[in-house]
Amino acid sequence: MASKTKQEILDFIDTLIEEGERLRKTARPPLMLVKEPPKDNWVPRIRTLAFLLGRKAGPWTYQLNRVPTDSRAETVNEFLGTLRAVREAVDSGLLIEIEDMVLAEAIGDLLEQANHLADKGYHLAAGVLGRAVLEGHLRKWCERTGCLPRGRPTLNDLNQALYKGRHLNKLEMQQATALTTVGNHCAHNVQPPLEPGRVGVFLRDVREFVVRNPIS
Repeated sequence: MASKTKQEILDFIDTLIEEGERLRKTARPPLMLVKEPPKDNWVPRIRTLAFLLGRKAGPWTYQLNRVPTDSRAETVNEFLGTLRAVREAVDSGLLIEIEDMVLAEAIGDLLEQANHLADKGYHLAAGVLGRAVLEGHLRKWCERTGCLPRGRPTLNDLNQALYKGRHLNKLEMQQATALTTVGNHCAHNVQPPLEPGRVGVFLRDVREFVVRNPIS
């Protein structure tokens, strides 16, 4: 991602966040519905961001392309959380690293990069990268064992497919579910954010899970 392109994307994300903040402020009790349905204008512009990022959008693709069916302030908050997570990833250079390293299938390098990001204070981005490692491992495992769900499977879909195919036992499936919860928390920038130490434990657990469950 060239420097100019990176700044242009950051500016576009900032614009989307500002629009979302203004939209959220129009919510009124008791139902806390915003003045304009998100799907009418704001969300289509968010999908433009997904198009610009392409496969680099990875962990956020589902949310960025989602079409909400309600006008709740909570729904606006969910999109805002994702936009902030994407912004941090772009700003830290994480998206370039994800594309280059995933293509090289260097899981060890990815996790080392995640720890490096965490050391630099980019805990959210580090968690997202750890999630990308987990998703890549589960997806490739499903492909190798012939149980890959159709469409755009989520992390939970991949986990359940491996469990139903008896490639994961119940305890291993529960461990993957717990890791997925933490990874999604980072990818969607759920508030309050995870404590830095929790992200470190997550990265360690992802590494241990991958090592314990090699793809044959």
